[in-house]
Order: sequence, then C-alpha cells, then structure tokens
Amino acid sequence: MVSHLSSDNAAITRRRDAPNHYFLSRIICFDRHCRGTVGYISHNKKRRFKGFKNRSIPPRTVPTTPKDSLVVSNLDNQIVYEHVAYGRPIEFKNANFEVNSARLLSLFLKELDQFSIFLKEHPELDAKIIGHTDDVGTAEANQKLSQLRAQAVVDYLISKGIKTPRLVAIGMGLTQPIKSGPSIEARAANRRVEFEIIEN
Repeated sequence: MVSHLSSDNAAITRRRDAPNHYFLSRIICFDRHCRGTVGYISHNKKRRFKGFKNRSIPPRTVPTTPKDSLVVSNLDNQIVYEHVAYGRPIEFKNANFEVNSARLLSLFLKELDQFSIFLKEHPELDAKIIGHTDDVGTAEANQKLSQLRAQAVVDYLISKGIKTPRLVAIGMGLTQPIKSGPSIEARAANRRVEFEIIEN
C-alpha cells in the first residue's frame, strides 16, 4: 500500500492515467498501478543517490607556497617578502646607484627598508649581498665597484638595525652576466645587486 498524502506521491493522482481516488484511497491506496509507480520513483531516487554518493570527487586542494620559495610582490610600490628562498640569488627590483659610484639612490633605499623589516621578522636568517657590474671598463675596476656597492647595501642594512654578523658583502664584478651583448638593455640587466638567504 502507499499514501498519496505525501508531496512525493500526490502528483500520481493528478496524472491522466491515474485511477479514481476518493479521500480514503488517498490515505491508503492498494492500487497496483500506484504502488508500481511509487516503487519505480523510489528506486530511481535510490539509484541516483547511490551514484552520487559513490562517484569520485577530487579532494579540494588549497594552493600553498613551499617554505623554500620566495614570493616578491610589488604592491603600491611596496616590495613584500612573503616567503624565503634558501641558497638562491634574488635580484633587488630597484638596485640603482650613481654612475661609477656606490652611492645608493632613493628608490633603492625604500626597497632596502622593506628588506630590513623582513630580516628583523626572521632573525633565524642571514643574507649574502652580491654585487654585479656590466662589461664596461676593466675587470679589476668592475670587481672593486661591485664589492663597494654590495658593501654599501650591507652598511645601510646595518644602519637599520641588522646585526653585522648576519650580512656578507660579495663583489662578482663582470663575471656573471645574465644577458650577453653590448646593448644598453643587456648592460643595464647585468648591473644588479642580489641577495641570497641562508640559515644562521
């Protein structure tokens, strides 16, 4: 028997091929047609639910940044260091100096201010500051200039409260270009200062 009072079964009595139902037969119905229809509907619902329940749904994954990677983003001209990279040179975005000089320019100072905050927040980390030059001039002169520029960065970070033993200045001169050729763009890319994070 079935009941047509429930919302699921009430629609059966409104079909054209449904038998006549009076009030009591809506409460308790023994009609074979209705029982078959209700059973078929119920069977389909169970089958759909079983298929939905058993289907393989890939687990939701939340993107994470591994500890040994660095995210450097530029937000409103603010350099944000979100993670650290061990043993991999990272180029400062605004490493600018006066021509043939180790004097830091204002835009680079702002980035170094952000970098000093990063080092203060992570006292377990040290940093190598690595200076590079282009191929204009002699190798000896470029080696000296790159060392002076790297040391200028170290001195500024020390003035911002970073302890001296945590910083190392290294000048590479013209020995590690990232672009080849005499073009202005290549030489500008090779004139750079990098930092490398190491655990103390």
